[in-house]
Amino acid sequence: MSTAACQLTKQLIREWALARDRPFPYLQVGEHLKNCLSCLNWSTGIAYRPGDRYLSALRLKLSDVLSYLGSSLLAVWSADQDVKISFCLEPENVPRVREKALKFLTRYQGFSPATAREAATVQEMIGHADAGSGLARLEPYELVRYFFTTALELASAGEQSLSLLVNLGITENYQALNERRAGHEDRAAQHFRSARDFLGRVLKVDVRVFRAEMPPEAETRNPKPETLNPKSGIRVLNLGFRASREADRTALVSARINFAGTEVQQENYSEPSLHKAVNLLHEAGRLVPELGLQPSEFTAIYSNLLISYLRLYLDHGLAEGLTQARRLVDEISAQPVLSRAFLADCIREQSDPELNRLLAAPQIHDLAAHLREQAGLTLGA
Repeated sequence: MSTAACQLTKQLIREWALARDRPFPYLQVGEHLKNCLSCLNWSTGIAYRPGDRYLSALRLKLSDVLSYLGSSLLAVWSADQDVKISFCLEPENVPRVREKALKFLTRYQGFSPATAREAATVQEMIGHADAGSGLARLEPYELVRYFFTTALELASAGEQSLSLLVNLGITENYQALNERRAGHEDRAAQHFRSARDFLGRVLKVDVRVFRAEMPPEAETRNPKPETLNPKSGIRVLNLGFRASREADRTALVSARINFAGTEVQQENYSEPSLHKAVNLLHEAGRLVPELGLQPSEFTAIYSNLLISYLRLYLDHGLAEGLTQARRLVDEISAQPVLSRAFLADCIREQSDPELNRLLAAPQIHDLAAHLREQAGLTLGA
């Protein structure tokens, strides 16, 4: 059977499947289907699967692919920065992710002329997800932001949207810090505003909806995030590749952690901003058990709380800051699972550069020594 006839048949069936507002085009394609088993099998699959749902599934899959690629690139982008983002996959896996994305696009673009046009634009941008690309090298922010915003546009309403909003907030906050280091304070302020907007949209979500939807066994499970390890300092990136609602619960917590980071970084760790951050971090800590998550998976809450308290003491002379820091360490020690995770991430592995610097201050010597001793007793030599 000729390739041209197969292409015409599939085009006619795709156009019918997009709306299903008219009968199946038997007159135009029936004769071809009688003689072409390949097209018959293909069209049967389309005929018994509503076109809009099939397209929605394709778009959601592409959204996942782009979110995954954007997160991979964000990890690469942060590799040489002072505040790092820990990623569950190594940055060198980006080429493999890119190849999978390009392979998927061949399937996506074949559904309709509209998806073909959309795929062409995405394909061009994915081509820049390479270390040799000028766009990836000179404008990593633009590339990462494109992947996340496109993923958000492609996702069905509510699907992974909270995780993507958190990802965009992190991207904007990161660029704000880069602009500030370059001396572009006006641009930095603009990106900080964007970060607050994206993260603030997640903070406005009614968390009671997610409490009501929690399965009965949620409190006994340990849904380990399959994305970024939340030990990564002030930022916690959730990619949202688990079940959608679980990813959304994680995003509700991550948004508060990241908003706290944006608050203090934008205001250069002013006293009011540190107090606001403490409140946000406590709110994040309260949400963790309420949403059936595990405190040990969110050590960033506790490392950032410790940073805030120590900053209040060291930068602003508030003795209560050191008192609260000691209380926090005692609270962490009272929870064995959390204590092991916190001590491993933040003390043994020294994953948070800012916390390391603060603990090295002479005024904090006793508390730092206590934490090192606890790490030795809890984790061994």
